[in-house]
Amino acid sequence: MSTFKNVAIFGTGLLASALIPQLSKSGFNVTVLSRSASTKEYPEGVVAGVVDYSSVDGLTKALQGQDVAIAALAMPALLVQTNIIEACIRAGVKRFIPSDFGALTTRPVTRDLPLNVPLNEIQDLLREKAAKGEIEYSIISPGMFLEYVLNSPLVIDLKGHSVNLYDEGKHPFSTSSIETISKAVVSVLKGSEATKNRVLYINDTTTTQANLLRFAKKHSPTGTEWKEIALDAQVEFDKAIKNAAKNPTDPTALFPVLQAAVLGGKHEAAYPEIDNELLGLPLLTSDELEAKVAAAVQATEL
Repeated sequence: MSTFKNVAIFGTGLLASALIPQLSKSGFNVTVLSRSASTKEYPEGVVAGVVDYSSVDGLTKALQGQDVAIAALAMPALLVQTNIIEACIRAGVKRFIPSDFGALTTRPVTRDLPLNVPLNEIQDLLREKAAKGEIEYSIISPGMFLEYVLNSPLVIDLKGHSVNLYDEGKHPFSTSSIETISKAVVSVLKGSEATKNRVLYINDTTTTQANLLRFAKKHSPTGTEWKEIALDAQVEFDKAIKNAAKNPTDPTALFPVLQAAVLGGKHEAAYPEIDNELLGLPLLTSDELEAKVAAAVQATEL
């Protein structure tokens, strides 16, 4: 049985906004810590505070009495997690969940991808600290956020009725909604012994570009013309890697790497084994996924 009760969340973005109410209604005492005061409304009982991510002393003070710390940070802030981890150890926090909710961040074959460099540093640090008994960790790998899959042009552009098809869109990848990820976090904390010091792989479903395109065409208005651009996944990946090497400080140069890696079929974007059963998470049926695509299509036509 879990001994966790008090949970601190770093961040106020998309994932944090789903985590906060999910943890609160599941019986955890939630404290939201961010770099600036937020105007967002939180559920009753949730405490909000402002912290300086560069100050280990300040972070340590803010984390006093917390059992768990969860980072839900944007990419530019990923490396401040080294300070948060040190503060967690000083404050006696038992478990840390890093901001590592990605599609390819924990697969051995993707360790050398440029977008994974800061994440690898945090993973290595956590393993080192856990081996010394200083703190526990759980890393949750959900695949691509389903919200991004359906509402951004990263996989298929529903609004523009176009798609860049990597190898005919045949390669599978895992994807999870932020609601599922939030439920996974709750389950991780409630099943504390079974989920400590490990990576937990989850997904709502495994799908492909071709499958999503089929659903999108089916539910688009009659007469909709779709623009399909055939791409060679390996060529696009090599091109993206070279461009990222030329622009290592430009975050936008990393997105083509992510796109080609996830959709290219060679980087284990579809998890061969998942921990949904351990965490009590159901899978989406094909009909349910189709309904979500249909709803997303309809929303773009309004």
